[in-house]
Amino acid sequence: MARSIDMLFGAASSDEEENSDNSDSSGANAAEYRLAVAEDAAEFRAAEYRAAYEELMASNGSRLPSRASIVNLTSSPPRAAAAAVQTIAEDDDDDIQILSAAEAAAEVSAAARRLFADPSAASRKRKRPLVETKAEPTECTICCEACTIVGRHRLVALRCGHLFGKKCIERWTNEKRTCPNCSAAVRRTDIFPLFSDHVAVVDNSGLEDMTSKYEEEKKKSSRLEGEVATLKKLLEAKTKEATLSKQEVTIYKKGLVDANAKFELHVRNLATLRGQLRATTADSVAITSPASQVTVERFWLSPSR
Repeated sequence: MARSIDMLFGAASSDEEENSDNSDSSGANAAEYRLAVAEDAAEFRAAEYRAAYEELMASNGSRLPSRASIVNLTSSPPRAAAAAVQTIAEDDDDDIQILSAAEAAAEVSAAARRLFADPSAASRKRKRPLVETKAEPTECTICCEACTIVGRHRLVALRCGHLFGKKCIERWTNEKRTCPNCSAAVRRTDIFPLFSDHVAVVDNSGLEDMTSKYEEEKKKSSRLEGEVATLKKLLEAKTKEATLSKQEVTIYKKGLVDANAKFELHVRNLATLRGQLRATTADSVAITSPASQVTVERFWLSPSR
C-alpha cells in the first residue's frame, strides 16, 4: 500500500510540474491533464481496494469478507486518494475543479471500473493529427506570378541560376541583355528549361490540355457553323425553287383545265356538225334517187303549176 501511495504522489507531482510548465495551454491540454489525474487516481484506488481486500481476508482467516465490510469498502473512499485529488486540485485552481470527497470517490470508482474493463486503455497512446504543408509555387521575379510546368510561362533558368517565367525573360532579353536579378550578361541561348522536383511550380498541364481541347472544339464548332450556314443558304435556294415549281404547277393545272374545257366545246361542236352532216347527206341521197326525180318532174309538169 505504501508503494501505491508513493506511485500516486510521484505521478501527481510529475503532473503538477507539467501543468505548471504548460499553464498557458489550451482547454484540450487541461482535459488531458484531468484524464491523467483520474487514471492515476484509479490505479491508486484499485491498489487500495486490493490492499483492503487482502487485509479483510487476513483478518477473517482467508474467509470471504462479510457484506458490511464490502459496503464499507466501496462506499467510503480512502483518505489518501481523496487527499491526493484535493491536493492536486488546489495546486491548479484555474484548470481543474476542486472536488469534494464524495465526488472524488465517485470519479475514482468510475475510472477504476473503466481500467478493469479495459486494462490496455492506460497504456494506449493518443495519436495527434499530422499537419501537411505544401510548398508555395516558384514566382517569376519579373511579373510576380507563379511559374508553370508547361506553356509559355514555364519555369526556366539562366546561367547565373536565377529562375523566371519563359515569356517574361524572353521579353526582358529582347530589351536588355542582363539578368534582372544580378545584372549578368544574358543571351537568348542562355535560357534553359528547368526540370527539377525540388522547385514548387503550379501544375497547369491539365489546364493546358483542356485549353488545347477547347481550341480544337472551338475550331470544329466554327467549321460546323460554316457548314450549317451553307446548308441554310442551299435550303433557302431549294425552297425558292420549290415555291416557283408550285406556282408553275398551279399555272399548268389552270391551263390544263382551260384546255379540257376547250376540248369539250370542240367535241360538242364536232358532234353538232356530224349531226348536220348526216342530215345533209340524207337529203342529198333522197334527191338523187330515181323516185325523187319522177316526183320532181311531175311537180314541174303539173297543170296547176
